[in-house]
Amino acid sequence: MSALAALPIDVARALAIAGVATAAGAALGAIARRRLALAAIALCLAMPPIAIAYAWAATPGLHRVADPAHVVLAALRLAPLALAVALIAPPAPLGARGLHCERLAGAGAARLARRWWLQGPGRRWLIALLALMPLAFAEFEIGARFAVGAWAVRLFDAQAGGRPVSATLIDAAPGVAVQLAALIGAGALMRRRGAVAEAPPEPGRARRIAGWSVLGAAVAALVVAPLARLLPTIDVAALDPAIARELAATALFAVAAATCAWALTAPLAGRRPWLIAALLAPGLCGSLVIGLLGLATLRATPAAGLATTPLPLLIALVAIALPFALTARVALAAPRSASVHVAALLASGSAAQRSAGERLRWRASGRFAWLAWTLVMWWCAGDLAASSILHPIGMTPALVLLYNFMHYGESAALTSRLVLAVVAPLAIAAAAYAAMRGGHRLLHGGARG
Repeated sequence: MSALAALPIDVARALAIAGVATAAGAALGAIARRRLALAAIALCLAMPPIAIAYAWAATPGLHRVADPAHVVLAALRLAPLALAVALIAPPAPLGARGLHCERLAGAGAARLARRWWLQGPGRRWLIALLALMPLAFAEFEIGARFAVGAWAVRLFDAQAGGRPVSATLIDAAPGVAVQLAALIGAGALMRRRGAVAEAPPEPGRARRIAGWSVLGAAVAALVVAPLARLLPTIDVAALDPAIARELAATALFAVAAATCAWALTAPLAGRRPWLIAALLAPGLCGSLVIGLLGLATLRATPAAGLATTPLPLLIALVAIALPFALTARVALAAPRSASVHVAALLASGSAAQRSAGERLRWRASGRFAWLAWTLVMWWCAGDLAASSILHPIGMTPALVLLYNFMHYGESAALTSRLVLAVVAPLAIAAAAYAAMRGGHRLLHGGARG
């Protein structure tokens, strides 16, 4: 089937994933302020999609429900991103009060529904759906293990089979056009904004139950079930010490890319919207597109030795991570002004007050910055498509190596290595917490006196 002939099916699949993810994200919004919910969401994002897919692919009879299972698992993984996009979306021009006035004035149901989605409270969820469309379109890892004919899976298999990168990019063009159209639609909706955001109503009991139900399903499907499938088959004796080299490469790329992306998002605040959109669009089109563009650029550049260095993959991972870094910075790491102000007042007091102020500042901003950076690092560590295409010889990330081994079937050694690759970023997160906590204490004087 040609790329154009398969496009309607690809668009329908992406719409299904993005739609389910947006609905799940809306449900999570009722409980997102709870610490337990935030920790559970972080766990879901921490699990690499290839580990989720590897664990679920062994389910008997999965081939009969591979397509809906792919949609559900991919949507649950993207649901936190839908919530984050909705939270940082600008205020809508028309609030609930305005819609109520139109209803009293006799506006019909169709007009009210249209206004609710395009200019009212539903606009942020429409923006989230459109922003997630490119990522849903480019989902690769779960689709590859489930053997579904998704757009990214077909392109990756063609490229891995030796097809010229120029031909693969031509086949990718219709899909990229759909991705860019969705992003343009999201950008157009964000241009019109209200003066002041209305405070959302306090979620009722039914919404909280729905939120906990969705979160429970996500944790069960993305964390508990994969670990229950993987952990009993671990064979420590079957571990190859050489995996340490691939884990080191994963850590190097993930930490460097997350840190660079995080640093680049700081000066983006207040910049022109078109500049921000131009910087974020490549990453939102997915890891595979970035990898193919990077490969085409390398083959067209006279600097032939560049392909043997870590630089191409590092640049690709920064481009992939940039949208998530900006979203995480705005949604999680924005300073809580009242708490930071109180902490600043305490900084001029006694030693005990300075210490209390430092702890307050850390709780109000520092730990959220650590969590946001950690989520970006996890996202980079879980990348597969671009890493498979652009990694230099001798610096193969662990998941790329393990994905190649998965083509030869399951084994205790493979499962043990995969679990190790899943757990390793937790050590990075713990080290980053200690470093950031210590630096925060020294910077803000909590250790004085």
